[in-house]
Amino acid sequence: MSRVRRLLAHAAGDALYRTSGLLVVNLIVLSGLGFVFWTVAARLFPARDVGVLSGWVAACTLLATVGGLGLGNMLIRQLPSHHEQRRLIMTSAALLATLGAVLSVAAMLAVPIVAPSRLGLDASGGAHWIVLVLVVATALSALVDAALVAAQAARQLVTKNVAGGIVRIALLVPLMDRGVAGLLLAYTGGLLVASVFAWRAAFAVYPSAAAWHRPAPSLARPHLRFSLGNYLGGVVGILPSTAVPLIVLAVLGPTPAAYFGVAFLMIGFLNFLPSSVAQAYFAHASRPDVDAVREFRKAIGTSYAVMLPACAGLIVAAPLLLRIFGPGYAAGATTPLRILALAGIATALTYLIDSALNVQHRPLAYGVMNAVNAALVVGGVALVAHDGLTAVAVAWLIAQAASALIGVAVVAYRRRSAVALRRSRYAREGI
Repeated sequence: MSRVRRLLAHAAGDALYRTSGLLVVNLIVLSGLGFVFWTVAARLFPARDVGVLSGWVAACTLLATVGGLGLGNMLIRQLPSHHEQRRLIMTSAALLATLGAVLSVAAMLAVPIVAPSRLGLDASGGAHWIVLVLVVATALSALVDAALVAAQAARQLVTKNVAGGIVRIALLVPLMDRGVAGLLLAYTGGLLVASVFAWRAAFAVYPSAAAWHRPAPSLARPHLRFSLGNYLGGVVGILPSTAVPLIVLAVLGPTPAAYFGVAFLMIGFLNFLPSSVAQAYFAHASRPDVDAVREFRKAIGTSYAVMLPACAGLIVAAPLLLRIFGPGYAAGATTPLRILALAGIATALTYLIDSALNVQHRPLAYGVMNAVNAALVVGGVALVAHDGLTAVAVAWLIAQAASALIGVAVVAYRRRSAVALRRSRYAREGI
């Protein structure tokens, strides 16, 4: 027992383990409330409406990333050592609310033009405004989440997700007669409440300073190259998780899309585990005087210590979990869910590789890696989507495994180059 206490005390005293643990707690809360939301939605609304909602959530996530300008990762990278932290956050929010909003609106207007009509994404009337609010709220929420991660304030993330999740679930019942619009309103309402809690927490974490409320583009200008690389990489990197549900919806229709959307939702919860560890590693390794290589090794061990049993548990429990949503979901999505869970082992490594490239300040490599992953996933899924949900899941698995192998080679090449450079310098200096 004393050994267990020592291990727990060591973990509590280590910034990476402590932040990762709190982010995992946040994942459990987020997953539990999200599971309840989608379960209630599947029981109260037709599968067709749930399928269209999954398409809209994917589209809005992509649109919010387009409007996010890569500022979230920039904040994680720069806030720990910045001399005007709160002002940098406000400057980033101002950039997102102006230039980012213009990009988001332009992309949103283009969706009905470029998307097949059977996607059901041609929102009209009031639905346009709901979608616009959802896009902006998603982008601002991601920005403030990054600020809280940079401050290693994961406890506040838990609080805001509890509040938002409860509101989102509570709104489903009074909106059950509104169809897809009701689902969108419930989803957006919960996100708005969570965003308010997150911004209040951010203002409490970061101290006030003179002129903090006045955005200053000059603060962000030195970091534009990093932000641009992350922006391009982020937009491309989000394509697999946003384009694949849309491909399924377009090719197979809304009911299979609902089955796949629920399975994909569970995989999203699963992937929050390595994503949380990767974010904690990124935030901690970005601080001065931290051994990034040592922290990377710790992050790998931590990630797989939680990911391997989680993947195994999901593979075993897949039919039981899906049956909660209804017999159609269990019959249509059990095998795809199991294959997608297996792919999570490779996905865990790709998250850490992305963070390692950002720690190394290699925005070009980060962008290229995300482009390769997107091409493999989206291209592979598009080729086999007509063969059904199982074929889509297999294409996802193969693409993620290939991306992980390529990423390992990219990170290892930088390390070999750095070692060779040091040896060459020592040789010149006669050491």
